[in-house]
Amino acid sequence: MSECLHHNICGLSDEADPEAQLCILHSKHPDKNIQAFSEALEAHRKSKGNIFRRMIFPKQNGSDGTAWSGMFTFNGATFEGMADFRYAMFYGIINFNGTIFSETASFGEAIFSETASFYGAKFSGQAYFERTKFYGKASFHEATFCEQALFPGAIFCEQDSFDQADFSNATFSKPVSFNDATFSKTVHFSEVRFCDQASFDTARFVEEAHFHEAKLSGHTSFHWAKFCDQVSFRDATFRKPVSFNRATFFKSAHFYEAKFFDRVSFQVATFSGTAYFQEARLSGVADFVLATFSGAVDFSRATFFEEVLFALTWFSKEVEINFNSSQFRGRTIFVPQRNYQENALEGSDQQTIAISADAQRVDFRWVVIDPPDVLTFSGVDLRRWRFLGTDLRKIHFVGVTWPEVGRNFDEVPDHLQQTETPLCLMGRMIRLCQLMRQVCRRKRYGVYDEIALLISGEPSPPLDHIERLYRQLKQNYEDQRDYERAGDFHYGEKEMRRQNRNGTPWALRRLLWLYKVVSGYGERALPPLIWAGLVLLLFAGLYMWFELSPTPPNPNKVPPLALTDTKTWFPAIVYSLQIMTWQKPQLYTLSDSWPIILYTIQSLLGPLLFGLFALAIRQRMKR
Repeated sequence: MSECLHHNICGLSDEADPEAQLCILHSKHPDKNIQAFSEALEAHRKSKGNIFRRMIFPKQNGSDGTAWSGMFTFNGATFEGMADFRYAMFYGIINFNGTIFSETASFGEAIFSETASFYGAKFSGQAYFERTKFYGKASFHEATFCEQALFPGAIFCEQDSFDQADFSNATFSKPVSFNDATFSKTVHFSEVRFCDQASFDTARFVEEAHFHEAKLSGHTSFHWAKFCDQVSFRDATFRKPVSFNRATFFKSAHFYEAKFFDRVSFQVATFSGTAYFQEARLSGVADFVLATFSGAVDFSRATFFEEVLFALTWFSKEVEINFNSSQFRGRTIFVPQRNYQENALEGSDQQTIAISADAQRVDFRWVVIDPPDVLTFSGVDLRRWRFLGTDLRKIHFVGVTWPEVGRNFDEVPDHLQQTETPLCLMGRMIRLCQLMRQVCRRKRYGVYDEIALLISGEPSPPLDHIERLYRQLKQNYEDQRDYERAGDFHYGEKEMRRQNRNGTPWALRRLLWLYKVVSGYGERALPPLIWAGLVLLLFAGLYMWFELSPTPPNPNKVPPLALTDTKTWFPAIVYSLQIMTWQKPQLYTLSDSWPIILYTIQSLLGPLLFGLFALAIRQRMKR
């Protein structure tokens, strides 16, 4: 008779199973004597203690409600029958590392006062942990659940000795439920694999919850879940619909690089901290209807393939919605909340994103739109939207509101709004002139990117990019035959080119400045008329200064022009007008070189100013 292969554990011979060289405790024979096993197990506990490594339990009888005191080790053990630990109380460290539960394993309402480790355990049958209490660290790292796993009402309690709950790298092949579970300390579901339905309804996460790189292949639900600390779903994969309806995120929620292949719903969810969706891929519908965002929302570099809903979503006044460098691959409509239902019902093939009126700032810079005509903005207030680097040529803008540039006092830079008393009267007058120039200049519609640059006072602003932005908007509105709005964007384009010290030559900037002053870049009708009137009066006065004489023989005895003779003022004005309109008047003689020079200059300025006036009228009136 030889020793058992695990003699160092049991101290027994292979009498029970000589062919396998195993004792009664370690024998895998399905028909081994259960009574003999129980007697040997009891003797083992008295002599060797609670070390049951690699033992094969044919079944577990009478363990429910049993108090287990001290350290117990079931590492590598196998429970061939049902493992029944219901209502059991474990008062020491319990190790089920590598244990195989061939049938149902029930730990319902059991109590673990210290560490409970199921590292690498395999649950071939159903696993029940309903209302189980873990007062120490609970580890299910790399555990495998082949059938349904139930943790409803499980409590991972808050005590000084409690470390964390660890389900990282675990595999759940069938449905799993953590409904109404409480995690009082950090919980790890990192790299876990949920092959079927996973439910965390009404679960409560008191501290951090980590689901990064988790694989969720079935329907997933977090209804009414509460995340009291930050939660991370970084690089998680959701293959089927997932729902966070009515969930509460008290701190930051991270969905960085998360992949949603089906519908994801955050209906009536509450985000008290920042919601991060950077580089997320939303291949299905993303539903944020009636959600509340008290912190910032970051969709930068995210990709939207299907419908995204923000209808009746509430954003804090200080919230910034960030779509920077995101991608839109399907037809999408941005609408205000009041128009959401009307637009959403127009066609089922269109995405609809309803932006709340409370959203103060939206970062839509460097967004990729493919194909370029899939976006529509209908009735949206764009006064706080930034579009730098986004191709706006084919976007459909319907009834949108653009910011007014040049009228609002809050657009004046801070250094021009300072209220310190100047040291001298000249400084006071310069400050007044600066404010008047900023506040009282004629308003025009533009983009918030320009206003943001004015406010920020950046030393090297990207004026060439804003110029391109205005050029694209001008083309867009000209294609829509909205020439009045296109004129405003043409003004903005030229203004950005004029202010660009690095990209525009000095001579061209001076010419553009003159073009702006005279006619508002060909878009303002009043300035050319004012300048024409000034030229008319100025040159009339100059002609009187040089006292032009009537052309002989002067039968009507017309007096020469003179500033001191008020009777000649009106004839001087008429003469000046005739020159401006190229009528070539012959009433007075140009006997000196200076009057000839004045005549030549005025005959050029007149048609030019009237032409700019006509151009501005045409820009405003053409259809």
